[in-house]
Amino acid sequence: MRPRLRWGGVLLVAALGLGSTAASVALPAGTRIEARLNTSIGTARALGPDRISEVDRAGEDYAASVIDPVGQGCARIDPGAVVHGRVVKLSPGKGVDPVKLELSAESLDGRPLRAHVVDPEPQKVERTDLGKSADSAAFAGILFGGIFFGIPGVMIGYGAGGAAATVATVQERRVEAWLPAGSTIEVELDEPLTLPTRRATC
Repeated sequence: MRPRLRWGGVLLVAALGLGSTAASVALPAGTRIEARLNTSIGTARALGPDRISEVDRAGEDYAASVIDPVGQGCARIDPGAVVHGRVVKLSPGKGVDPVKLELSAESLDGRPLRAHVVDPEPQKVERTDLGKSADSAAFAGILFGGIFFGIPGVMIGYGAGGAAATVATVQERRVEAWLPAGSTIEVELDEPLTLPTRRATC
């Protein structure tokens, strides 16, 4: 009877050991996690009375909350899990250069994460009065042509002024970027993410 009891005890311990072992599941690189920004991001601190940026420089941190569960069963990311990341690039559009905004994702509920935000699409805010610049350049051309060439020079000056206005408009163009809190972003894994199972809660 004693050997049998001992064998049964070993089986029981083994069974308990197996039950307490937590398996893990890895989400592959390329998996996308949808999240909602908790931080407003902009290329200027204030872009209007209702557009105040909490983050307005590259290198600063932001946070976002996961919207939908990712994974299955006990190995999953729950809604509300918090993604913390960093602003990699942030600059307004100037002249012919477009707005630049690039975000990394570095942790998920405190666990290290290697990921990035897929092509965030900020709102564009025009900050330069392009019409004023064009009107000023055109008026200067008309005035110059009229003074030096009389009536025919008005049309010549208008054409020259219009060309100058086009150049001035391009050079003075400035477009700010605004990505408000509440915006939806997609976080894409650059490396596999291991999710431990939670047997005690399943």
